[in-house]
Amino acid sequence: MEIVPFELRKSLSRFSMRPIRAMYGSSAEFPTRPAAGTLKGWDIGPRLGSLRMPTLVLAGEFDGDGPSSSPAIHREIRGARLVLLPDTGHTGFYQRRELFVRSLRDFLESTRRVGRRRR
Repeated sequence: MEIVPFELRKSLSRFSMRPIRAMYGSSAEFPTRPAAGTLKGWDIGPRLGSLRMPTLVLAGEFDGDGPSSSPAIHREIRGARLVLLPDTGHTGFYQRRELFVRSLRDFLESTRRVGRRRR
């Protein structure tokens, strides 16, 4: 079994760090450091509670940001749905494709049902 799947290797071969470095500055190589680029000081957290649309917070169980920030984001957005993909990291959409797609479809279907009731 390949450690890095072909599809991911293909995507990464076209990946550019330039936009990441612009956003994160000198901390781009070390995502645990605070952003030093254009994202420095940016925090959407205080505005999450103002969101008034169906929201799916979906992350991998072992994602660098996911386990700690996803439940907090979920709590701040009224009516949001939280899905943590088990045994996955940042590429949970690839590692657990079927669960990812099922979670997304279920969420989208639930928003369509709500939309029908409002008409």
